[in-house]
Amino acid sequence: MDSPLYPDYYLKTFHYQTDGWLSTQSAEVYEVSTETLFLGRQDAMQRTALVPLSEYMRERDGAGAKLLELACGTGRFLTFVRDNYPGMDTTGLDLSPFYLIEARKNGEYWEKMRRRAAAEAMPFPDASFDVITCVYLLHELPAEARAAAAKEAARLLKPGGLLVLADSVQLGDRPRLDAHLGKFGDFNEPHYRDYISSELVSVFGPDGAGLTPWTKELCSSTKVLSFRKPK
Repeated sequence: MDSPLYPDYYLKTFHYQTDGWLSTQSAEVYEVSTETLFLGRQDAMQRTALVPLSEYMRERDGAGAKLLELACGTGRFLTFVRDNYPGMDTTGLDLSPFYLIEARKNGEYWEKMRRRAAAEAMPFPDASFDVITCVYLLHELPAEARAAAAKEAARLLKPGGLLVLADSVQLGDRPRLDAHLGKFGDFNEPHYRDYISSELVSVFGPDGAGLTPWTKELCSSTKVLSFRKPK
């Protein structure tokens, strides 16, 4: 497929899925295939991203929040958010129309807004959101797209806002895994090895996108980092 809608990196057949992210079949089997790949741990690992969100919401002492999920995929993580915060104003953004169809199915009992766009160039004004979440996107991006997405997230956050990143552990997070961690890149993950050796704090922190590191959590093979936008 040759389309100006999609960056070149997005057109890879990630995970050896037929048509990569751009097919109904890929979207329909994604949740089952990832839950199987991670031996039933996928949902639990994703829900770890709720920990910094809950701390942030306690700070707000009952005030509502406007949340954006980058690369929402099938919308599964947004269901966890809404289970805990049913009144939260949520927006899911993804580049695949096929995955957005699944996201609509997952959230059909809520009124939600979903937008189609890349994380590197999002169609929202500055300071639009209190919270931005990003679950299992970063390892799919080349370094330059990762940096661009970080700056976009910082632009869209309100002062004092929260960014939550959940993705694969990196080298040094679980030392016993280091010798074999890069092999996950063999599942047609062309940017994974670069990701696991990258410094996310350098990309998202004060010397990169300008955010302040806040929390870190590990759950099995997932790492959750959170950042705050200075007030």
